[in-house]
Amino acid sequence: MAPDQPAEEDLLVFAGGVEGSPSDGSSSQSSGVIFTTALDYESPEFGSENRDRYEYWGPTREISEAALVSLLQKHSSAIHGRALCGEWTLLTRKSGTYSSAYILEAGHGTKVVVRVPASGWRMRWNKIDAETLRTTAQTMRLIGERTSIPLPQTLAWDDSMENEIGAPYTLITHPEGINACRTWHSDKGPTPKETRRQNLLRTLAQAVSELRVLRFSKGGNLWFEGEREDVPVVVDRWALRADGWIILRAFKRIRAYRSVKEKLKEDVRRQMIKKGHPATPETRGIAVVFKLMMKAFVEATELPPSTPAFVLVHPDFDIQNLLTDEAGTSPASSTGMALAGDWYPHFQFPPAPGMYKAKGGPEDLDKYRKDYAKYLHEASDGAFETCFTTKSHIYRALLSSSMKGWTASQFVYNVLADIMDEQQRQAFATAIGERGFVEGEEEALRDVLLQYFAPVSPTEFADGHG
Repeated sequence: MAPDQPAEEDLLVFAGGVEGSPSDGSSSQSSGVIFTTALDYESPEFGSENRDRYEYWGPTREISEAALVSLLQKHSSAIHGRALCGEWTLLTRKSGTYSSAYILEAGHGTKVVVRVPASGWRMRWNKIDAETLRTTAQTMRLIGERTSIPLPQTLAWDDSMENEIGAPYTLITHPEGINACRTWHSDKGPTPKETRRQNLLRTLAQAVSELRVLRFSKGGNLWFEGEREDVPVVVDRWALRADGWIILRAFKRIRAYRSVKEKLKEDVRRQMIKKGHPATPETRGIAVVFKLMMKAFVEATELPPSTPAFVLVHPDFDIQNLLTDEAGTSPASSTGMALAGDWYPHFQFPPAPGMYKAKGGPEDLDKYRKDYAKYLHEASDGAFETCFTTKSHIYRALLSSSMKGWTASQFVYNVLADIMDEQQRQAFATAIGERGFVEGEEEALRDVLLQYFAPVSPTEFADGHG
């Protein structure tokens, strides 16, 4: 399990398989040394040009049908219907950014998916990868056992390469449906677009409301002791320093935290270690205002004493990762990223040239955020925590900005645009950086921010469409 007091620079760099588990404290960090390689983790040796390189995928996209069928034969008792493995046929292989999915079908129609990580070969696989695969599989199984959320059934997994396909894998039932991104934006089909969208928001809210049964006293990564999948504990997690088609990967430790206040404090500490104090009046002003915003956010959203503060959430909760039917009936208290386009990923709207652009302006997005919050409130029987949903796109942007210092300025300016003349934002931040707050200025801004971040119950605004 992760050490209680990690080093100041919690960074592991992997070019290939590395001995020693970062989660059990067996690494050499205690002596001030980290896992490293001959390559610099900030090397330009990553990006979209790697999407088809063998150095990225290795043999994980070329697993034979015979090997896959042999694997299914081993797990035949776990597969619904106990189909004879000789009947299996490989239908297709699909690849995303981080894994390949082999879809196989039996003669009577049963389908399964063998998911193989892109890093699942000897030159790249490491202990963090193994722990991630194992924890993900166990978490999916836990959710499936404790809720009625329509997840694929987790049939088996192996975090090693000592198996029939020579690669780590997760075996799941095949999920049926249409990508929700298509149904959300499509003008075609028998169901009117607005009806389809409302159906999707309503059924999403119903599914997410069930995660309330899985509560934890800390935020972080779940860790399952052996096979005891019903009693996970929360530990530190390791996250990729940069996403994408990265061959040489760097992982940073994200410490488990007991409160949002503790998390923000740790994030700011990391940024100070990494970048030092702001250098210009404007950046100093942004840092001062952002610190005040974090304090106001913590105060405005403080939970009642003894309330379990953390529930499970999808790390990439976006419409592209959901399946639905044509009518939009599909399978957190946070709105999905598709409803936060005016605050994601760079937290400014309209976006600068070349940046991600949401389909729909802030008014449309705000309408659907309110609709989703209303449905979640209803599905959760009016549970008090649903009051955080309406502004969760702002909360998430703040939490993300605390981890990624380069987005803090966009977040600060987005908030200031909502509470003052948009043309005065930069001048205001620069003035604060030059002279600090004048008498009464900090208190006045704090009062405005407390109101700005204050949760709003879905019952406080007019009903949306439904």
